[in-house]
Amino acid sequence: MYGLSKRKLLLLSASRSCLLASPAWAADDAQIQSLQSQMKALQAQIDELKAQRQAPAVAAQSAPAAAPAPQVLGSNKPAIAYETPSHQFGLTSADGANSIEITGRIQFDVGAYPGYKAAEGVGPFGVGKGPQDGVNLRRGRVGVVGKFLDDFNYALIYDFGGSTDATPATGIENAFVTYNGWNKQANTVPVAVDFGYLDVPFTLDESVSSNDIMFMERSSAQAAAVSFGGSDARSAFGLRSYRPRYWLGAYVTGPTAGTAHTGQQNSAIAYIGRATYQVVQTDNASLHLGVNLDYSKPSKGNATAGTISLSDRPEFRIDSTTTLNTGTIQEKNASVVGAELAAGFQNFYTQAEFYHMTLSQWTNGTNSFGGANATSPDLTFDGGYLEASYSIGGRRKYNPSSGAYTGVIPDQPYSMSTGGMGAFEIAARFSALNLNDHLPAGGKTFASTGGIGGGDQKAYTFGVNWYANNNVRLMLDYVHADINQWDCPEPC
Repeated sequence: MYGLSKRKLLLLSASRSCLLASPAWAADDAQIQSLQSQMKALQAQIDELKAQRQAPAVAAQSAPAAAPAPQVLGSNKPAIAYETPSHQFGLTSADGANSIEITGRIQFDVGAYPGYKAAEGVGPFGVGKGPQDGVNLRRGRVGVVGKFLDDFNYALIYDFGGSTDATPATGIENAFVTYNGWNKQANTVPVAVDFGYLDVPFTLDESVSSNDIMFMERSSAQAAAVSFGGSDARSAFGLRSYRPRYWLGAYVTGPTAGTAHTGQQNSAIAYIGRATYQVVQTDNASLHLGVNLDYSKPSKGNATAGTISLSDRPEFRIDSTTTLNTGTIQEKNASVVGAELAAGFQNFYTQAEFYHMTLSQWTNGTNSFGGANATSPDLTFDGGYLEASYSIGGRRKYNPSSGAYTGVIPDQPYSMSTGGMGAFEIAARFSALNLNDHLPAGGKTFASTGGIGGGDQKAYTFGVNWYANNNVRLMLDYVHADINQWDCPEPC
């Protein structure tokens, strides 16, 4: 067992005004109604001005009949430019049935590992190896969102950033369509249908936008749980329903964007469900409960076994060094059961999740060290986190459309002219993830036990966040992680 003391600084400018904080369907209903009212008022003014400019028509009985006007698809009225309450700019048709908005997001990380010197081989990585101080464009997104034919929403977003500073992963972040024809709050059970590449709302923390999470990175336990079919840029088809008190969703998911379509790929099919309920929901207090279920197995394209690998960095992303890594596991099927809890009282907020992951290995498959297993027991991994914060000058609020909570919304945004200071938040988190199971002992090998030594991590994170306004946030995180890595003897 050894400790790594880590510190990271982040200058994060996340423009919610031109970014999709969650999928387009997560927009606040009140804001949508306000925009629709504004558009109707603008259209009335346009019609009035047109009427004033039209010259009186002069009828001429001897004049030939006018040729019929050519048919035009859609409205021939001018489009209307608008700005959302979060300063997102777009165009809408005169009837409000079609729109397009520009979206974007920039999140930039700067960090260091104080006390660690790779050149001296401090720690278990060896001389010249291990974590490196660095910078990283964590997220650099640009795209468009909007709706068409009134009942369909869409998003097409590309991400130029990545989770590693060494080889940034770029590609599709969102490319989906949502049908909202049945998603009317007047319905007994409103239902929305999502299809495409999207951020699958599996787990509470994944349902919170990356603009609103309490720390710069979600916990390692959460990152492992969503690897079984959730996470970002995941191909998915699903239904969801929500009202002020409940949120329900069920999805069938496939590979992430960019997965190759040839050979034996990790293209498991997953069946995912999430259900939440607000036991208490008032202006000053809330109590949230939820459960998450996931079952996955290899797609038919894999003749024998699928593969999966669970790994993570010490809960931030300034370099590519992983401290937890199971290696490649041959998977027959897997399941995840999770529980979520959140509570808020005035400016205090806390949330917690626990995940139990079970993985059935392919009989006598190859273990993560390349040897053939003599036995292939089911593997179990556990993880979870508990985090809490106290905010000054604003607070987190429940968002029914995502079944999760927003970031801190400042009461008075920072302004030199008005004297507003924005909002501040102090936060702490404890997280744990154990990726060890059936470890060999007494001279045995991994091949003889069928076990995995992915590592055991406990991390303590402390953070201070400043929300200048709804579009700019600065974060300072300090992470101390204790990591027990398995030092494999020969032979493994």
